[in-house]
Amino acid sequence: MIRITWDKGKFDKIIGKQRELSREAIGVVGQSLFEGVRDIIEPTTKQLAPVRTGALRDSIHTEKMDKTTTKLADNVHYGIFQELGFYHSSGKFIQHPFMIPAVESHLDDLVNKVENDLKKEIKK
Repeated sequence: MIRITWDKGKFDKIIGKQRELSREAIGVVGQSLFEGVRDIIEPTTKQLAPVRTGALRDSIHTEKMDKTTTKLADNVHYGIFQELGFYHSSGKFIQHPFMIPAVESHLDDLVNKVENDLKKEIKK
């Protein structure tokens, strides 16, 4: 599971705004974050997931936890071992990362989406 939470203070600096965000803007950022993870990062995570039966890939999902937190997770017990690695009975270390590379490859896209959605809200 990867939990993505935006820090309001840091995000204010990223977009150059030094004022406090309104409740509506916080909601916009949270929704934009959720949509970005769901629409941009989740598909890549599924593409990168190792497939034997398809259960891991099919269990990957995005969930909105609260106004500022979005969770990208899988629902199989072995997903964490594929991501971070494990030692096979042969003694070989096996690792098939899929979540971290997906997030890293699309982080700029996600930040741009959230920034653009927030700018649209501020212009209203």
